[in-house]
Amino acid sequence: MKVVKKIGGKIHAIEQMEAIDYTKKDAILSAKLEVEAKRKGKKVVRMCCMIAAMAINRGAKIYTFNKKHYLNLGVDLFWNFS
Repeated sequence: MKVVKKIGGKIHAIEQMEAIDYTKKDAILSAKLEVEAKRKGKKVVRMCCMIAAMAINRGAKIYTFNKKHYLNLGVDLFWNFS
């Protein structure tokens, strides 16, 4: 139960964040990230490329529980979830 409360508190904080628009600039970078990853033989999820592009274009870090999806996309991640 302690783990559920810990994660639940973080999810509540995330829900309070403002949503940002996906732009044409994001779409172009997302496509480049996806093509480059596939060219290198890396499996990549299109939605992760889209999210990574939005973060890169805004100089932001990504807070994720699935960091392996973003490791090869050149985006900064938060690593400490304590």
